[in-house]
Amino acid sequence: MIKLGENINRFISEKNTTLENLAADCSIDIEQLSQIAKGEVSPTLACVIEISRALGVTVEMLVDGNETTPITVTRKDARPVICRPQTPLHPSSPCFSMAHNSAMRAMEPYMMIINRVSSGTEKDMSSHEGEEFIYVVRGEIEATLGDKKIILGKGDSVYYDSVVPHRFISLSEESKLLVVLYNPL
Repeated sequence: MIKLGENINRFISEKNTTLENLAADCSIDIEQLSQIAKGEVSPTLACVIEISRALGVTVEMLVDGNETTPITVTRKDARPVICRPQTPLHPSSPCFSMAHNSAMRAMEPYMMIINRVSSGTEKDMSSHEGEEFIYVVRGEIEATLGDKKIILGKGDSVYYDSVVPHRFISLSEESKLLVVLYNPL
């Protein structure tokens, strides 16, 4: 995540703004943003999306610093890791970009792998602007969407408004999800 921090600092400089202004623009605690910018902590995907929007760049540009192209092919062994959420529900969940270096877009496709955990709390819920589509490639998950709990198995999917507080817990040893986020620019 050091490269993410370097890119945040680069874009702050290019946009002629400050870390404090960025924190205010994306409603992230300045201390947390400072740790992310120093490469000390890994942010959640929702946090990365908020930072990229506030800086006016794509998630991939923020993570790897590369310019975008209108056509993108991502090979299965070349998917860049976008984030590793560090929460009790996702202690080591890699999230891989499925459209690395794609042109400015409103849709962000990812592959996420989550492991079984024992429990979660209300504070582990995520909520952000946009819409999401989740497809279970492998395993079984419990999706909490607002006050609803839904069990999804291989081949099942769910589409929802991302402002609804949500979280996913793997009921299998390991579950693999195709996650597509729609973020109107």
